[in-house]
Amino acid sequence: MFYKVFVLACLLSLSLPCSAWVDTDKDGVPDKKDACPDTPADAVVLANGCQDLTLLSSETNVIDEKAAGVADVQGHSVSAIESPIRLFFEFAHADLSQTQRASLQAFLPEIRHSAKVLLVGHTDNIGAEQFNNALSLARAKAVKSLLSKEYGVNTEFIEVLGKGSSQPMTDNLSKESRQLNRRVDILLNSKSTK
Repeated sequence: MFYKVFVLACLLSLSLPCSAWVDTDKDGVPDKKDACPDTPADAVVLANGCQDLTLLSSETNVIDEKAAGVADVQGHSVSAIESPIRLFFEFAHADLSQTQRASLQAFLPEIRHSAKVLLVGHTDNIGAEQFNNALSLARAKAVKSLLSKEYGVNTEFIEVLGKGSSQPMTDNLSKESRQLNRRVDILLNSKSTK
């Protein structure tokens, strides 16, 4: 009996390291979730481990005129910088991954020096409309809370909006395009604009 327990304990101790966090390409996404396992070390990646295409190509930054230029929220017009700052989320999650937090930190100076900030949450087209609307709003609120609690940004001039799946950045025909639609767009209004 003791021999069987000993052998079982040895086998279990050998299998535990296999389930540990392994990140071969050092992008912050574990290999078992990494859809692009060979990204460069300094690349900004999405929650799925693939490079953030919005930073690589301005063509993927093109969304509808309302989101890219001016959004009207409760009678307030918010002009965006050249293109919105985008943060991406995992499927059905409202919490921001570590890699996306790094992207947010890169834009903190612009956010802090804006007169008004609009956070617009989006989802892909999977799931019920009611769920997607609530999830998109939860994503925007999560970014607002993160800005306030972890980065000390005054959120008095930050508004949140959830759009559900109504304003996709790209089609929802592939896993990669759905990943791009699960996002929060950060629209900034500079202090010089009235």
